[in-house]
Amino acid sequence: MNVILSAATHRSGSTLVQRILNARPQTLIWGEHLGVLSQFHAIYKKVQLLSEKGKSSRKAYFQSGENPNQWLALMTPSPEYIEQATIESVRTFLDQLYQQNKEGHDIIGFKEVRYGAKELTILQKCYPEAKLLLLVRNPLKAWESYPKSWGEYSSALQFARQWNNNVKDYLAIARSNPQAVFIQYEKLIAKDAATVDRLIELAQITKEELNGVLAQKIRGSVRKKTITPKQAAVIRRVCRRNMRVLGYL
Repeated sequence: MNVILSAATHRSGSTLVQRILNARPQTLIWGEHLGVLSQFHAIYKKVQLLSEKGKSSRKAYFQSGENPNQWLALMTPSPEYIEQATIESVRTFLDQLYQQNKEGHDIIGFKEVRYGAKELTILQKCYPEAKLLLLVRNPLKAWESYPKSWGEYSSALQFARQWNNNVKDYLAIARSNPQAVFIQYEKLIAKDAATVDRLIELAQITKEELNGVLAQKIRGSVRKKTITPKQAAVIRRVCRRNMRVLGYL
């Protein structure tokens, strides 16, 4: 993977940025894969727990010269082997998944709208040289734009918690990882000079090509729903600190 585009929540402009990147013919940024890397992380945590529980068994077994006459049921490799197995598994999965139409493209990537620090940490270890685009939108506007029929969030509270947790993670990653680029959707739509210049550089396209994508509304766009005062209050309460940091309050 050369580019990983991660949005804090749905309706944050990830498809728009994906289209901008794909304006370059040699770039192929695929769509979402429904957050499946969260399951890899869950596997990692389960095996890590076994490794900790079986630590004494593992130590005793190898110190005894591999004597089989002892309790071995939970003996599991050390944590560093579990981490490396997870990294190799994720890398193999993604590399094989995105083999389709790879020919003729020298930049390959995907976008996702479900990942926070857990998944992004694995991805950074898998692809330390990949550009990591971290996309955020005002949570009030993102929730207003989210269709009820999609059904992935049970409430405005769940949505707000995901936004807040992921934005906190994104800000920390952007400070620590030189490959990470933090993008605010509102600045892109407003054609903020610094944001536009950064995306043009990353996408390796011209300003005219970027403007051509911004000007074109496509199928898949959805109508806004009415956001109730109660929902707005919940979102502001949960997300207040990071909304202030980003100038949304």
